[in-house]
Amino acid sequence: DLLMELFSVFNLKAQERSLPIYLKKELPDAQCMLNTDKTKLTKILTNLIENAIKFTSSGFVELGYVAHNDALQLYVKDTGIGIEAKNQKVIFKRFSQEENDLSRKLGGLGLGLSIAQENAELIGVSIALESVKGKGATFSIHIPNSLLNPQSLKERNSVALEGLKTTPDFTLLVAEDEEVNYLYIETIVEGISDYSIRIIQARDGQEAVDICRNNNAIDLVLMDIKMPVMNGFEASSLIKKIRPSLPIIAQTAYSTESEKRKALESGCSDFITKPIDRSKLAALIRAYLASN
Repeated sequence: DLLMELFSVFNLKAQERSLPIYLKKELPDAQCMLNTDKTKLTKILTNLIENAIKFTSSGFVELGYVAHNDALQLYVKDTGIGIEAKNQKVIFKRFSQEENDLSRKLGGLGLGLSIAQENAELIGVSIALESVKGKGATFSIHIPNSLLNPQSLKERNSVALEGLKTTPDFTLLVAEDEEVNYLYIETIVEGISDYSIRIIQARDGQEAVDICRNNNAIDLVLMDIKMPVMNGFEASSLIKKIRPSLPIIAQTAYSTESEKRKALESGCSDFITKPIDRSKLAALIRAYLASN
């Protein structure tokens, strides 16, 4: 919930710069309960995301987390200006934006990173940095002994965990470049309790083709028609040559008969119109997974 709140706020700011921002989560929502200070964690992530957007003119910003046993590692990744190795130890120190030469060289980082670091220290963690000048940066926060265990969560929400499976029954590839649309689809899929479904995202048509070529576990593809690099029609046609029996559901804001016909001619098995109806998409996914 916290990451979704931050994504909603910063997605608008990123759109002003024509910069995509992505949200990646490793755990199912029912398992993701973190024991820490929300206010301080919010301050840390807010400053890291603001910097990432400010110093990234092209590429993307990614917010997410990965699990390590009973710990969680949150991160903010960008493809921006990056930070030289010699400056990586000092950027967390307070300095004046107007007076400090280092600040000017790094584009005016100001107090954002020092505030983030100070709040991290207050909750007993540190911020790690990986960066190459000109190739972006990744700031990560490792929070030990903070992830509540499944048994504790089961007591809090036994209903949510009863249907949770450790291994996915099916794998769904969602080809969608708009992160808000992807998150909406992800929410719909997570609500399908009949199956345990793993979701993989492709952000353009070429990536969708590459994933299908290299991953035989894909059971179903939800293909956006209008995408960068390669559109959904072309991607669907190429995927069908690689995996002839793989079902593909086309999704598009254009619902004309010619659009539907072109989708089917490209190899799509079915068609759904944007804005996507939650119940219709869930029913389509159920139908195709049941036939596998």
